[in-house]
Amino acid sequence: MRLSNTKIVVANPIPPETSIYFYGWSVLFELILFVLFLCAAALVFILSLPGKEVFSLAVLLIMGLCLLFSIYGLCKALLRDGPQIIISNGGIQTANSAFYKWDEITGEYVFETSGRGKKYYLDFNGPEGKVRILLNNLNISADGMGILLHFYRQRHINPDFKY
Repeated sequence: MRLSNTKIVVANPIPPETSIYFYGWSVLFELILFVLFLCAAALVFILSLPGKEVFSLAVLLIMGLCLLFSIYGLCKALLRDGPQIIISNGGIQTANSAFYKWDEITGEYVFETSGRGKKYYLDFNGPEGKVRILLNNLNISADGMGILLHFYRQRHINPDFKY
C-alpha cells in the first residue's frame, strides 16, 4: 500500500501471508452483555410472577439454557488460539475449511447485511462449496479484507503486481 503527499511518502508492503484472529475485546463485551441480560431476566421474571413459581421457573430455565448455549459459543470463540482466516499469495484457509488455492477460488467478495446492526461477511466459492465467514468479531475491517482480497488475487495473477 502506498500513501503519499508532497512531503511524506510511506510504503507499506502487504506481506506474503496475513493471519486474521478474533478480536477478543468484542467477544468479551458480548459475553458480559449476555451474562448481565441473564441476571436481569432472572430477576425480573422471579419478581413479576408471584404465585406462579412453577411457570416462571420453567420459562426462566428455558431462557437460561438458551443464553448459556450462547455464552458457551462466545467462550469457545474467545479461547480459540489459532487464526480464523489465513490469506496468502497461495490462497485462503479458514478455521473451518481447508486451504484453497487461488485457482480453486471464485467469486470472493466482502458484503454487508443489515437488520439489527450491520454484519460484514467474507464470501467465496471453493471446491467444497460456498464459504461464508462473519468478519465483525475479527481484527480486520470489511474494507481491509476487501483490499487484501484484491491484492492477493492480483498478486496471484501477476506475481510482479505492486499495490
